[in-house]
Amino acid sequence: MSLTPQEKKALELLNDAVDGLLSVEDQQFFDTILTQNQTIKRLYNDLKTVKNVMLFHANTHSVLPTSKKATLLKRALEVAKSEVVTKTSTKQISWQNKWSTRILAIAAVLTLSWIGSIYVQGSLTKESSFEYFVSASFVDHKGGYIKPTWEITQNEQAEAAIANVFSYEVHVPVIKGATFMGIVDVEDESGNHLPMLEYRQEDINEYIYLFAFDMSKPNKPAQKRLREAIFNCRTQTDYHVSDLGGKHVVSWKWGETWYSAVSNHDGNDLAALIEPLNP
Repeated sequence: MSLTPQEKKALELLNDAVDGLLSVEDQQFFDTILTQNQTIKRLYNDLKTVKNVMLFHANTHSVLPTSKKATLLKRALEVAKSEVVTKTSTKQISWQNKWSTRILAIAAVLTLSWIGSIYVQGSLTKESSFEYFVSASFVDHKGGYIKPTWEITQNEQAEAAIANVFSYEVHVPVIKGATFMGIVDVEDESGNHLPMLEYRQEDINEYIYLFAFDMSKPNKPAQKRLREAIFNCRTQTDYHVSDLGGKHVVSWKWGETWYSAVSNHDGNDLAALIEPLNP
Protein backbone atom coordinates (compact mmCIF):
# COMPACT_ATOMS: atom_id res chain seq x y z
CA MET A 1 0.00 0.00 0.00
CA SER A 2 1.47 3.35 -1.03
CA LEU A 3 1.11 6.60 0.83
CA THR A 4 -1.30 9.27 -0.33
CA PRO A 5 0.03 12.84 -0.37
CA GLN A 6 -2.11 13.65 2.68
CA GLU A 7 -0.80 10.62 4.60
CA LYS A 8 2.78 11.54 3.74
CA LYS A 9 2.30 15.10 4.98
CA ALA A 10 0.57 13.90 8.15
CA LEU A 11 3.46 11.57 8.96
CA GLU A 12 5.95 14.39 8.45
CA LEU A 13 3.96 16.48 10.93
CA LEU A 14 3.43 13.65 13.43
CA ASN A 15 6.19 14.42 15.93
CA ASP A 16 5.50 18.16 16.05
CA ALA A 17 1.78 17.44 16.39
CA VAL A 18 2.41 15.40 19.54
CA ASP A 19 4.58 18.21 20.96
CA GLY A 20 1.97 20.86 20.14
CA LEU A 21 4.33 22.77 17.85
CA LEU A 22 2.28 22.94 14.64
CA SER A 23 1.31 26.19 13.01
CA VAL A 24 -2.38 27.07 12.95
CA GLU A 25 -2.64 25.96 9.31
CA ASP A 26 -0.84 22.65 9.86
CA GLN A 27 -2.84 21.97 13.03
CA GLN A 28 -6.11 22.42 11.13
CA PHE A 29 -4.86 20.01 8.45
CA PHE A 30 -3.73 17.47 11.03
CA ASP A 31 -6.99 17.65 13.00
CA THR A 32 -8.90 16.95 9.80
CA ILE A 33 -6.70 13.94 9.01
CA LEU A 34 -7.31 12.51 12.49
CA THR A 35 -11.05 12.47 11.82
CA GLN A 36 -10.63 10.81 8.43
CA ASN A 37 -7.72 8.38 8.79
CA GLN A 38 -7.79 5.85 11.64
CA THR A 39 -4.25 4.63 10.94
CA ILE A 40 -2.77 8.12 11.31
CA LYS A 41 -4.88 8.60 14.44
CA ARG A 42 -3.55 5.35 15.92
CA LEU A 43 0.07 6.25 15.15
CA TYR A 44 -0.49 9.69 16.68
CA ASN A 45 -1.91 8.16 19.86
CA ASP A 46 0.92 5.60 19.96
CA LEU A 47 3.61 8.26 19.86
CA LYS A 48 1.77 10.22 22.56
CA THR A 49 1.84 7.05 24.67
CA VAL A 50 5.59 6.71 24.26
CA LYS A 51 6.21 10.32 25.28
CA ASN A 52 3.76 10.11 28.17
CA VAL A 53 5.70 7.15 29.58
CA MET A 54 8.84 9.28 29.64
CA LEU A 55 6.95 12.25 31.06
CA PHE A 56 5.53 10.09 33.85
CA HIS A 57 8.94 8.87 34.92
CA ALA A 58 10.42 12.37 34.64
CA ASN A 59 7.77 13.68 37.03
CA THR A 60 8.19 10.85 39.54
CA HIS A 61 12.01 10.79 39.76
CA SER A 62 13.61 13.95 41.13
CA VAL A 63 17.11 12.62 40.46
CA LEU A 64 17.82 9.45 38.52
CA PRO A 65 20.64 7.25 39.83
CA THR A 66 22.87 5.68 37.20
CA SER A 67 21.49 2.21 37.96
CA LYS A 68 18.05 3.34 36.73
CA LYS A 69 19.20 4.31 33.24
CA ALA A 70 19.05 0.86 31.60
CA THR A 71 15.91 -0.05 33.56
CA LEU A 72 13.96 3.00 32.43
CA LEU A 73 15.06 2.62 28.81
CA LYS A 74 13.96 -1.02 28.84
CA ARG A 75 10.64 -0.15 30.47
CA ALA A 76 9.87 2.65 28.03
CA LEU A 77 10.59 0.44 25.04
CA GLU A 78 8.55 -2.43 26.46
CA VAL A 79 5.56 -0.13 26.82
CA ALA A 80 6.19 1.25 23.36
CA LYS A 81 6.22 -2.27 21.89
CA SER A 82 3.04 -3.31 23.64
CA GLU A 83 1.23 -0.14 22.60
CA VAL A 84 2.72 0.61 19.19
CA VAL A 85 3.42 -2.58 17.24
CA THR A 86 0.52 -3.36 14.93
CA LYS A 87 -1.24 -6.71 15.01
CA THR A 88 -1.13 -7.51 11.32
CA SER A 89 -0.14 -10.54 9.35
CA THR A 90 3.61 -11.17 9.23
CA LYS A 91 3.20 -12.06 5.57
CA GLN A 92 2.31 -8.48 4.67
CA ILE A 93 4.59 -5.53 5.45
CA SER A 94 2.75 -2.26 5.02
CA TRP A 95 3.78 1.36 5.50
CA GLN A 96 1.82 1.29 8.75
CA ASN A 97 4.13 -1.42 10.09
CA LYS A 98 7.20 0.49 8.94
CA TRP A 99 6.03 3.61 10.74
CA SER A 100 5.27 1.64 13.89
CA THR A 101 8.87 0.42 13.76
CA ARG A 102 10.02 3.97 13.19
CA ILE A 103 8.10 5.11 16.26
CA LEU A 104 9.98 2.49 18.28
CA ALA A 105 13.23 3.97 17.00
CA ILE A 106 12.01 7.45 17.90
CA ALA A 107 11.12 6.12 21.35
CA ALA A 108 14.67 4.85 21.86
CA VAL A 109 16.25 8.12 20.74
CA LEU A 110 13.85 10.25 22.76
CA THR A 111 14.30 8.10 25.85
CA LEU A 112 18.10 8.33 25.67
CA SER A 113 18.05 12.08 25.10
CA TRP A 114 15.42 12.49 27.81
CA ILE A 115 17.50 10.51 30.32
CA GLY A 116 20.51 12.66 29.45
CA SER A 117 18.50 15.83 30.02
CA ILE A 118 17.30 14.51 33.36
CA TYR A 119 20.91 14.04 34.48
CA VAL A 120 21.68 17.63 33.49
CA GLN A 121 18.58 18.87 35.30
CA GLY A 122 19.26 16.55 38.23
CA SER A 123 22.52 18.37 38.92
CA LEU A 124 20.86 21.79 38.58
CA THR A 125 20.15 23.60 41.83
CA LYS A 126 17.41 26.18 42.15
CA GLU A 127 20.06 28.83 42.79
CA SER A 128 21.71 28.12 39.42
CA SER A 129 18.44 27.98 37.47
CA PHE A 130 17.21 30.50 34.93
CA GLU A 131 14.12 31.13 37.06
CA TYR A 132 16.31 32.07 40.02
CA PHE A 133 18.21 34.51 37.78
CA VAL A 134 14.86 36.11 36.89
CA SER A 135 13.90 36.40 40.56
CA ALA A 136 17.33 37.75 41.54
CA SER A 137 17.18 40.39 38.79
CA PHE A 138 13.90 41.67 40.20
CA VAL A 139 15.22 41.68 43.77
CA ASP A 140 18.48 43.38 42.76
CA HIS A 141 16.53 46.25 41.21
CA LYS A 142 14.06 46.28 44.13
CA GLY A 143 11.28 45.64 41.65
CA GLY A 144 11.61 49.17 40.37
CA TYR A 145 11.98 51.00 37.10
CA ILE A 146 14.88 50.14 34.78
CA LYS A 147 15.56 52.53 31.94
CA PRO A 148 14.79 50.56 28.74
CA THR A 149 17.56 50.00 26.22
CA TRP A 150 14.90 50.51 23.56
CA GLU A 151 12.04 52.79 24.60
CA ILE A 152 9.50 51.20 22.28
CA THR A 153 5.99 51.16 23.70
CA GLN A 154 4.14 49.56 20.78
CA ASN A 155 3.98 45.78 21.07
CA GLU A 156 4.37 45.00 17.36
CA GLN A 157 7.29 47.40 16.97
CA ALA A 158 8.96 45.81 19.99
CA GLU A 159 8.56 42.36 18.45
CA ALA A 160 10.20 43.59 15.25
CA ALA A 161 13.07 45.14 17.22
CA ILE A 162 13.69 41.91 19.15
CA ALA A 163 13.68 39.92 15.91
CA ASN A 164 16.22 42.33 14.44
CA VAL A 165 18.56 42.50 17.45
CA PHE A 166 18.27 39.02 18.95
CA SER A 167 17.30 37.11 15.78
CA TYR A 168 14.29 35.32 17.21
CA GLU A 169 10.58 35.74 17.61
CA VAL A 170 9.10 36.97 20.86
CA HIS A 171 5.44 37.72 21.34
CA VAL A 172 4.99 40.83 23.47
CA PRO A 173 1.79 40.04 25.37
CA VAL A 174 -0.83 42.37 26.69
CA ILE A 175 -0.84 42.35 30.50
CA LYS A 176 -4.13 43.56 31.93
CA GLY A 177 -3.84 46.82 33.84
CA ALA A 178 -0.19 47.29 32.85
CA THR A 179 1.56 49.55 30.36
CA PHE A 180 4.39 48.21 28.22
CA MET A 181 7.43 50.43 28.85
CA GLY A 182 10.05 49.00 26.50
CA ILE A 183 12.87 46.45 26.15
CA VAL A 184 15.87 46.10 28.45
CA ASP A 185 18.98 44.31 27.13
CA VAL A 186 19.95 41.99 30.01
CA GLU A 187 23.12 39.91 30.26
CA ASP A 188 22.96 36.71 32.27
CA GLU A 189 25.79 35.08 34.23
CA SER A 190 26.95 33.15 31.14
CA GLY A 191 27.20 36.27 29.01
CA ASN A 192 24.01 35.66 27.04
CA HIS A 193 22.06 38.77 26.07
CA LEU A 194 18.31 38.47 26.57
CA PRO A 195 15.38 40.83 26.04
CA MET A 196 13.55 41.79 29.20
CA LEU A 197 10.11 43.29 28.63
CA GLU A 198 9.22 45.90 31.23
CA TYR A 199 5.65 46.70 32.27
CA ARG A 200 4.29 49.23 34.75
CA GLN A 201 1.04 49.00 36.68
CA GLU A 202 0.43 52.71 37.06
CA ASP A 203 -2.51 52.46 39.48
CA ILE A 204 -0.41 50.70 42.12
CA ASN A 205 3.08 51.81 40.95
CA GLU A 206 4.33 48.23 40.51
CA TYR A 207 6.55 46.77 37.78
CA ILE A 208 6.56 43.43 35.99
CA TYR A 209 9.70 42.03 34.37
CA LEU A 210 9.21 39.51 31.56
CA PHE A 211 12.27 37.66 30.22
CA ALA A 212 12.25 35.65 26.98
CA PHE A 213 14.63 33.58 24.90
CA ASP A 214 14.57 31.23 21.92
CA MET A 215 15.13 27.65 23.10
CA SER A 216 16.42 26.54 19.70
CA LYS A 217 19.35 28.97 19.70
CA PRO A 218 22.80 27.89 20.99
CA ASN A 219 24.39 29.37 24.12
CA LYS A 220 21.04 30.25 25.61
CA PRO A 221 19.86 29.29 29.11
CA ALA A 222 17.50 26.54 27.93
CA GLN A 223 19.42 23.92 29.94
CA LYS A 224 19.07 25.99 33.11
CA ARG A 225 15.28 25.95 33.23
CA LEU A 226 13.79 24.25 36.24
CA ARG A 227 12.76 20.70 35.38
CA GLU A 228 9.34 21.12 37.00
CA ALA A 229 8.67 24.14 34.78
CA ILE A 230 9.74 22.26 31.64
CA PHE A 231 7.39 19.36 32.22
CA ASN A 232 4.45 21.49 33.36
CA CYS A 233 4.54 23.77 30.30
CA ARG A 234 3.26 21.72 27.37
CA THR A 235 0.45 23.72 25.74
CA GLN A 236 -0.11 27.37 24.89
CA THR A 237 -1.99 27.99 28.15
CA ASP A 238 0.19 25.95 30.56
CA TYR A 239 2.33 27.82 33.07
CA HIS A 240 4.44 27.00 36.12
CA VAL A 241 4.95 29.08 39.28
CA SER A 242 8.31 28.84 41.07
CA ASP A 243 8.79 30.33 44.55
CA LEU A 244 12.39 31.59 44.49
CA GLY A 245 14.04 34.13 46.73
CA GLY A 246 10.68 35.18 48.11
CA LYS A 247 9.31 36.00 44.64
CA HIS A 248 7.00 34.03 42.38
CA VAL A 249 8.36 33.43 38.87
CA VAL A 250 5.79 32.46 36.24
CA SER A 251 7.18 30.44 33.31
CA TRP A 252 5.52 29.26 30.11
CA LYS A 253 6.32 28.28 26.53
CA TRP A 254 4.91 29.62 23.29
CA GLY A 255 6.34 27.80 20.28
CA GLU A 256 10.14 27.76 20.56
CA THR A 257 10.24 30.73 22.93
CA TRP A 258 10.46 30.43 26.71
CA TYR A 259 9.05 33.17 28.94
CA SER A 260 9.56 33.86 32.65
CA ALA A 261 7.85 36.77 34.42
CA VAL A 262 8.33 38.12 37.93
CA SER A 263 6.66 40.78 40.05
CA ASN A 264 5.52 41.41 43.60
CA HIS A 265 2.30 39.53 42.86
CA ASP A 266 1.29 35.97 43.65
CA GLY A 267 2.29 33.86 40.64
CA ASN A 268 -1.23 32.69 39.80
CA ASP A 269 -2.52 36.26 40.06
CA LEU A 270 0.20 37.42 37.67
CA ALA A 271 -0.58 34.60 35.20
CA ALA A 272 -4.24 35.66 35.23
CA LEU A 273 -3.20 39.10 33.95
CA ILE A 274 -1.34 37.71 30.91
CA GLU A 275 -4.08 37.45 28.32
CA PRO A 276 -2.70 34.70 26.02
CA LEU A 277 -2.40 32.38 29.04
CA ASN A 278 -6.10 32.89 29.73
CA PRO A 279 -7.87 33.00 26.35
